[in-house]
Amino acid sequence: MKRIITRRNFLHKTSLGLGLVVLAGARKGSAGDRQIEPRPRDDRLPREVWIATISQNQMEAKDFQEMIKKMLSRMEQVVSYQPDIICLPEVFPFVNLSSGRPEVSQVAEVPIADISKPFAQFARKYHCYIVCPIYTKENGRYYNAAVFIDSQGELLGEYRKIHPTIEEMDKGVTPGPIEPPVFKTAFGIVGAQICFDIEWYDGWQKLRKAGAEIVFWPSAFAGGSMVNTKAWQNKYVVVSSTRKDTSKICDIPAKKLPARAAGTTGCARR
Repeated sequence: MKRIITRRNFLHKTSLGLGLVVLAGARKGSAGDRQIEPRPRDDRLPREVWIATISQNQMEAKDFQEMIKKMLSRMEQVVSYQPDIICLPEVFPFVNLSSGRPEVSQVAEVPIADISKPFAQFARKYHCYIVCPIYTKENGRYYNAAVFIDSQGELLGEYRKIHPTIEEMDKGVTPGPIEPPVFKTAFGIVGAQICFDIEWYDGWQKLRKAGAEIVFWPSAFAGGSMVNTKAWQNKYVVVSSTRKDTSKICDIPAKKLPARAAGTTGCARR
């Protein structure tokens, strides 16, 4: 029988059996209690999406150049899954450094440049999209941004954090536009929020109205059940990528998600 692929079926599969979460180490991702095995892109459904989200757990480096190399090495661990898109944690090159965090003005760039270029090369080599959170700059202003790189290694666009913390603003970070952009990919419409944005509803709601089907949430903290709640409230898939604790992919079931989502249909996670 001919399969009918509805939007809901696509989104359901995105974050359940066909979603992918890969964290620290070389262990295989899982959805609930099921083990996920690699599946070639040629064998997938037209809008079947494989998502890899990386945790920065226990990843330390001397400086941001070394951190970039370590992150690329961790990303190599998911290559066998042929992910369609990989999401990385909030401004990951500049944290967990023994040399200390560099000044925002020293590392902010116009993408794709020195810091984001290796990730563009990775995207082109492995034919996947990448959500690369770094500091960007424009007209003398600095932003905490999620840079979207397409599968050809080209800049798709960037989301700039709407709600930076007071500490960030004291360091020179400017709030982004209140209208978050969405980006059209080969597998659907995506958008982003970053860390502290989870405390407000406006950006998430605007992404829903703009047609977002998957929203990526790079963050410094795991967010707990708030991540599940955003998926449930807005009826789109939410993917977190964190510096510590759990990174996860949350589905959009009509019923309320349980508080403990591991091993349930509410969330594909490790």
